[in-house]
Amino acid sequence: MSAWYVYLIECRDGSVYTGIATDVDRRYAQHLAGKGARYTRANPPVQLLAHFPHPDRASASRAEYAIKQLTAARKRALCATTTTPAVAQHAHRCDPDPSPGPAHDVHAQTQTIDFPLDRDHVELNQLLKLVGVCDSGGAGKALVASGAVAVDGAVELRKTCKIRAGQVVTLQGIQIRAVTG
Repeated sequence: MSAWYVYLIECRDGSVYTGIATDVDRRYAQHLAGKGARYTRANPPVQLLAHFPHPDRASASRAEYAIKQLTAARKRALCATTTTPAVAQHAHRCDPDPSPGPAHDVHAQTQTIDFPLDRDHVELNQLLKLVGVCDSGGAGKALVASGAVAVDGAVELRKTCKIRAGQVVTLQGIQIRAVTG
């Protein structure tokens, strides 16, 4: 079974396109040639921001959906939290227009949230819902499954991971500190 990837592309208009593919380099080349998605034909790609591996199409599709719910700024913050081969390989700008695109300082947008625990622990997907990062526990599960969430600096893929006081959850330019309530 071949691996699937969720990839993010910055477009000329400043938007961030999200898609899935088994071969990110081939798919990115299709977008550059105007043979990709309708969206990237209307909003040409500037650069490939990042890609994230998934074991199968279903998991990549769930992660794609969760990422598409994010704002462009949060998508860029997600890309900034990881270094993928795509970022290193495609760091050059592919925009034929030499004018610089919009500047994005994701580090200036880092937000810290202290979450008071009123019990021994909270499940990771529920924590994301309770602090307002996601609209539901299911959206929290999809975000965790995408590999976008780290607990104490390590990527966490267990959706129901128990978060206890003293632990720090990071994602998309947001830092959530669990504190004793």
